[in-house]
Amino acid sequence: MIAFRGTNGADLENWITNLDGVTSPYPGVIGARVHSGFYEAYNDVQAKVSQAVLTQLDSNPTAEIFVTGHSLGGALAVLAAVDIKHNISTNSKVTLYTYGQPRVGNDEFSDFIFSKLDQTYVRVTHYDDAVAHGPPRISGFKHAGNELWFVNKEMDSVTKECTNVAREEENGKCSNSFWLKTGIWSHTNYMGIHVGGICDRSEPGGHLKSG
Repeated sequence: MIAFRGTNGADLENWITNLDGVTSPYPGVIGARVHSGFYEAYNDVQAKVSQAVLTQLDSNPTAEIFVTGHSLGGALAVLAAVDIKHNISTNSKVTLYTYGQPRVGNDEFSDFIFSKLDQTYVRVTHYDDAVAHGPPRISGFKHAGNELWFVNKEMDSVTKECTNVAREEENGKCSNSFWLKTGIWSHTNYMGIHVGGICDRSEPGGHLKSG
């Protein structure tokens, strides 16, 4: 399992405010572009991800790989899962769960995610979580993966599932059904846990544990 933490505590509102639409080309995929900040952050830990995966697979060659992350960590988890499936261990089953994840790349990158992960990628969203709707579609960004939406602020057992398909518009019947998506509290509370201040702010943006 590879897990990435998200933006912490006092940094969160500034990070959301500054969630811009600057993109970089994604190597090897024609037309694909990804958020420059997310891509740079993932590249900072890519060697550690690769080393950890290959070390584990050396002793457990049939192991399934799980990747997860919240918020910014969710964006890094997307890049990691695709990188593992495309470059590091193409034959391994890779399952991806993200929580309150922002959009990572454009339509071409979204289609690329579908081609690699298909039905093994689930985006968990909570009520009016603002981060799950940025950077906006108008800036050319698009989600991939099927969505599991907790439909109320209390985040009880009431959920709705929305299927997304490559080369089609994002499903508008889950969290996209909100006209106003401004929830900060919703973003920092998932599965009954306040996740906004768990990690020490001195830790790096992605925390990788092998084993």
